Amino acid sequence: MNYAVTSVSEKDFTKAGISWLSSLFDFSNYDGEIIFIDFGLSESNKSKLLNNGIIVLDQVDNSVPASLKNFVESNKGIYSYWNCNCVFQDDINLLFELCNNKILYTENSGFYAFDSIYFNLIQSLYDLCSFLEKEQEDFFEYYKQAVLVENIWNFKNITNLSDIQGKLCFNGNVQNVLNFDKQQKTFQGRNVLFWEKHKDCYEFYLNKFKKLKF
Repeated sequence: MNYAVTSVSEKDFTKAGISWLSSLFDFSNYDGEIIFIDFGLSESNKSKLLNNGIIVLDQVDNSVPASLKNFVESNKGIYSYWNCNCVFQDDINLLFELCNNKILYTENSGFYAFDSIYFNLIQSLYDLCSFLEKEQEDFFEYYKQAVLVENIWNFKNITNLSDIQGKLCFNGNVQNVLNFDKQQKTFQGRNVLFWEKHKDCYEFYLNKFKKLKF
């Protein structure tokens, strides 16, 4: 089984969280399970996610791996984490195929994927980086199970993208996943942010969530 994972707070849910979900639903061709880690969601939005078939896990120790631990132990598969500032532009299924029996990472922070057989390694690495106040990407290269993949799966250099037939591209190549990190305010009004570029898609899912009862 494949699992696409993010973590989100109530403050980020309406813009970033809905954009993450909308783009995953309509642009990624993904048909696996979806996990939201609850970093302070309201009971209303948490219930609406659950009513849409999305798995919601409680935050543990402000840590994604710690929050996933009990679930992963009972549900083997491939887990791919993108922070909630990411949006999906193209098919992501190849990434899950590449991750079989591996850990994947990019140069940019905000993404990693792993086969559940390596979960204990991921958690140990996360604990080490938290203690040292370092990013995981600084240490992935030291593990033989970890494979560096192209930034098309977690592209952050937004200012150097160009629009080609509705897709944001770098050097003419579509970047499958864009990571706006904390740059949303910088790009407001430039038809780059998901809720501006794909307004109809975004508003469809936003209204769908608003209409749900809990």
